Amino acid sequence: MAEKITISERLEAELRFDAFNVSNHWNPGQPGDTNVSNPSDTQVGVINQNNSQNSARILQISGRITF
Repeated sequence: MAEKITISERLEAELRFDAFNVSNHWNPGQPGDTNVSNPSDTQVGVINQNNSQNSARILQISGRITF
């Protein structure tokens, strides 16, 4: 969403709002360790996020003045 505002003949301002992954769905990765032969291993079958940067909710506000 962007809004342009004309301040004068040669001066313009733009305000912009961007949202990425607004619903914030969790993107699971593959199970970390599939070797079940070691019973003391606590990481067997644990599913972690693929990439925490891409699965996070990101809100961004920016502004620009053009003259």
